[in-house]
Parts: sequence; C-alpha cells; structure tokens
Amino acid sequence: KNLNNGQLYGVDLVQDRFANDSSAYEFSGGPDYISIPWNQSLEISNNITMSFWAKLPDNEEVYKQRAVITSKSGVYLFNVQRKDNNEWEFGARGQLINQETWATVSPGSKWNHFLFTQEPDSSNTNTVNKLYFNGDLVKEEFLNRGDRSYDGDQGDNLLIGTFRVN
Repeated sequence: KNLNNGQLYGVDLVQDRFANDSSAYEFSGGPDYISIPWNQSLEISNNITMSFWAKLPDNEEVYKQRAVITSKSGVYLFNVQRKDNNEWEFGARGQLINQETWATVSPGSKWNHFLFTQEPDSSNTNTVNKLYFNGDLVKEEFLNRGDRSYDGDQGDNLLIGTFRVN
C-alpha cells in the first residue's frame, strides 16, 4: 500500500527469538542493512514509535555506534553502542536532530526488546521522548518542541540494520 519495500544488503535470515527458522534478519557486520527508498509516508508530523529486537554481540567494540534505524543524514535515528563489558547505551530521536534521548542498560546475551516513542505533551509545546527496555520505561525526557522540515530528505533512504559510515 505505501510502497515502503526494502532492498537487502549483506543480511541473512536466521532463527528468531522463538527458534523459528528464517524468521529474523542477522546484521552481523557493517554495513549490513535494509534500504527503503524515501516516501512521503515516512514523514512524521507528531508521534513516532520505533522498536526492534536484538541479541547483541559479546565482541562489539566499545563506544562504536551502530545505527539500527537511520538515514545517511540522520533524519530518524535509533542507535546502540557498547559502553563497557556489561552495559550498552541506546538512544533515539524522531523529529528533530537535537532531540536525542539515551539510556544505559545491561542486555546480557539474550534477546532484548528496545522501544522509543516521541509525542507532543498535552500542551503541545514540548516533546516527550521515552525509551523502554524489555517493556520497562528506563528514560523519559521532556524537550522543547519544534517543527520538522523534510526539505531535501526525499533522496535519503531509510536504513535498518548495522549501517555505519566509517
């Protein structure tokens, strides 16, 4: 319906968290990603929710950001990065580049659910960013609200995976 179909680059189908074969994509290096051509249906005017399940690697470099959902210019952004041996940080922004929110979690070596929401507050003057980890709210932040311009974004594909420009 919205024609937001992606092209696969370097990803493999693997078992998902319920052990169903060929039911999840593995993004094991960089860049491994799905590229979705820009479409007006991707323009967010108020609310946005981004979510992913991940089993994070034990051997990831410390403080090397891995964009899970992004575009080359960072229109949307949902990142994870290893902080130290046991902790990871994840952060996101939805509409405005300066409206990022970050939290620290300890995911272990199991499947984990990461979720970000952004919406206007009840007075429509601020933005409320929320980060959830495995269903628990781990960070809520109120930020000044502004309008998002999509001028120039039309050629900037949405990327899902371990995309990173070195």
